[in-house]
Amino acid sequence: MAKRNDNENDKDKYKRIRAFDGHFTDELRTMLVEKRISLGLSREDVAAMVGCQRTTVFQWETGKVKYCRPQYVLVLRTYLQGKLDKLLIAAILRAARTSKRIDFSFIENYPFDLDG
Repeated sequence: MAKRNDNENDKDKYKRIRAFDGHFTDELRTMLVEKRISLGLSREDVAAMVGCQRTTVFQWETGKVKYCRPQYVLVLRTYLQGKLDKLLIAAILRAARTSKRIDFSFIENYPFDLDG
């Protein structure tokens, strides 16, 4: 019975992530923090991925800012779904070696279903 509840909870969580429109609920803020920590990323890493300042990520995580700009929604939604984990870590490591910002504009045309 616990497995079924876990699956239902995962499906509900996934639906809430897919519905993310840029407004951070307490649950989404928690997911953002947990995801960052589970991948061993700093706020600066997440900021580089999104294309914002480290302080912006801090404000999202702490609830000081409860929304993000529309251009960040797709990358954050995809990141929270776990679809960028391997790509993200490799890109951040590569960017750290070259001291360049990460360009995630490729996501819009990437050949997988970002919403599915």
